[in-house]
Amino acid sequence: MSARRTLINIPMLLSMLWFGFVGVAQAKLPDWVESPTPDTDTHLYSVGSSATLDLAKKAALVELAGKVNSRVQQLYQSKERAVNDQYTSWTSVDTEVEIGETDLRYFYVNQTEQIGNVYWVELVLDKTKMAQDLAARLTLEHDTLQTQMNALMQQSVFVQFLQAKVATGNIASVKQLIIQLQFFQQGFDANAYSEQYNVYLQTIQQAVAGNQVYLDASQAQPQVAALVRNWLAEQGVNLASTKTPETDVLVVSTEVSEFQDKRDAYNAEIVTTIRVDSAKQGQIGHATLQTKGRDYKRAEQAIGKAVKALKLRIQKQHPVELLNIVVM
Repeated sequence: MSARRTLINIPMLLSMLWFGFVGVAQAKLPDWVESPTPDTDTHLYSVGSSATLDLAKKAALVELAGKVNSRVQQLYQSKERAVNDQYTSWTSVDTEVEIGETDLRYFYVNQTEQIGNVYWVELVLDKTKMAQDLAARLTLEHDTLQTQMNALMQQSVFVQFLQAKVATGNIASVKQLIIQLQFFQQGFDANAYSEQYNVYLQTIQQAVAGNQVYLDASQAQPQVAALVRNWLAEQGVNLASTKTPETDVLVVSTEVSEFQDKRDAYNAEIVTTIRVDSAKQGQIGHATLQTKGRDYKRAEQAIGKAVKALKLRIQKQHPVELLNIVVM
């Protein structure tokens, strides 16, 4: 009897599913689904559907975000490149902004409807409120950038380089806001901003081109001296071959202590002092770093481990933080 009941129920179930599907398929979709609401100068619309209302909202939001990002990207690509070939390669890469995803806010559910087991949702994005939010953020970031650039050329050569890289990143961020604001706010003129940022890029180029630091590591353990030299190179710092009155000087010295402990292990301790002197401002940075190494076989291995510990420590910090430099 059990097998017979199974044979009877399967066709009934298939029949119920079929007629249920036909019913949903034949149900008339809302007008705003069949003919989506067109976008206006002040609002953007999107439609999403799914098995639950919450998932339908998320689907509509994905469509809305894709629409905005696509149009913002097209707007960016239609603009002239803000960086010319005469700028350095790292500056060009950082300031040729690739517009990322716009942080959408001020959207709401306009209408919903359930057809069978499917939920439909229409979202609306308020472009006016988005524009107001972006304008406020642009004002804040633009003011911060102006402060940085005004102070840039007053700094020492070494700090100019470090601050120039920070300013370049901020320019990229502000340029993103400009393009996004131009999309959301009709009549927004980005030309004045673009011209000013091109001047900023020229200023940054001057700072980078003039970056020369003389490394005095004559009083440093050889492995530490090589480590600091490589670290500066990784930061993009141009090392001067000779010292001049205009050259910032980075002085590195070390004190090395070695001993064997009760277990006959070789121990090494290196105290590394790094000082940055500016011809304009005197001492602008200083750090004392203590690292240790231990090895059971060779004293040289203990020294090497102490140097490796120093490498790991300096790689974890930006030069500004490591050398306690205050960048305005």
